[in-house]
Amino acid sequence: MQQIYVQRRKERLIEPWDWVLIIGLTLSPMNYLRIWKVGPGELLCMLWGLKHLEALLNRSMNNILSRFWITFLPVISLGAAYGQFFYPSETNLSGLMTWVYFAVISMSVYAGIRGKTPEQIRALLYAIGVTVSCWYMFLYLYSITVNRYFFGIRLWYGGVRFAGGGKNPHLMATLLAVVLSCNVIVLFQNDVSRKKKLISALCVVFCLFTTRASRSSTSIVSIVLTAMAFIVYQLLVRFRDRRERWIAFSLLLIVVTLVVGLFWTQIYEGVVSWISEDANGMGRIAIFKSIVYTMKKNWIFGLGPGIHGGNGTIEYHNMYLEVLAMGGVLGFGIFTAFMARLLTALRVRPVLYFLLLPLLTYGIAGFSMRRLCFWVIVPILIAYAETLRASNQNKAGADQKPAGRPVHPGL
Repeated sequence: MQQIYVQRRKERLIEPWDWVLIIGLTLSPMNYLRIWKVGPGELLCMLWGLKHLEALLNRSMNNILSRFWITFLPVISLGAAYGQFFYPSETNLSGLMTWVYFAVISMSVYAGIRGKTPEQIRALLYAIGVTVSCWYMFLYLYSITVNRYFFGIRLWYGGVRFAGGGKNPHLMATLLAVVLSCNVIVLFQNDVSRKKKLISALCVVFCLFTTRASRSSTSIVSIVLTAMAFIVYQLLVRFRDRRERWIAFSLLLIVVTLVVGLFWTQIYEGVVSWISEDANGMGRIAIFKSIVYTMKKNWIFGLGPGIHGGNGTIEYHNMYLEVLAMGGVLGFGIFTAFMARLLTALRVRPVLYFLLLPLLTYGIAGFSMRRLCFWVIVPILIAYAETLRASNQNKAGADQKPAGRPVHPGL
């Protein structure tokens, strides 16, 4: 009996305790449940991370994530000290605690996921995709059929935008953009059952429906850009020979350039008109321009976490400008190096780019880096990439053959 129990435990892809992380991530956009800055999502993710605290302490700090935090946190702390002294209205010391929390939770997630097999990580991502999609679809259906309040939690923002229990719809929309990619990728996997593909297909519909109900133009842009990149990838991955891929990519680039060149006026006017429909659309462009004034205050290590746009009156609503404002050139350089190392690490399985891309594209008009989902998904991707690389090296050693880069589109 003991042997049977051990064997079943080894075959179990998702440990019961992992559902604490899955549920925590699912609830993270529901900040109406928070007391100060802490809600069930934050508590559950932290609780899951505490179990892996020993693994975190025993694991080497020589990894992408640890090197980022060891350098980034001191820089924004210097910025916060400078900002608190010279520009106290723009700097928020409680915001610094948020980044410390992100550092702890992200490294704990990394340590916990790093000890799993590739199959277990795939199962975890699948469970996240299904759980998040179904939960917010349930809340949407509940809100239009029963009540717009779920046990006292407001589900709609301003009465016209579905927010899923968040104080604004962008928290949910950021998570749904990543989850959508997660579900789409499952549809293109060759070793997944039809049942799972059917469930993922339904979840894709759920994600698109709830995202549309949120009326988040930023999320729509993120989804469209990710979808375009994924289509290009699917076309190129069909060609085994590198020369054929370059030819196909060059032809595709020429076609896109011709279309943009011929219809530039119509495209430009359409984009401006679409941005203008958003109440904050054109206004954000004016906010972006105010980065010049922020950089003049301290271009080296910034002003730390806070509100810096519009000369300290509003957030930038842009991840890259926010990092530049709170960390200066030094902090932005650390962030850029981190992203470069992350993209290099994900080359082991190129399809992983499409779980990261929604977060990066959402950052064009939103601060996705300051969302809990960012610091749960990114560590999972880093740990998964490292696990795959180690697995490939072991197989190559056993077969005495170099491990080639996979060309299949699945996880």
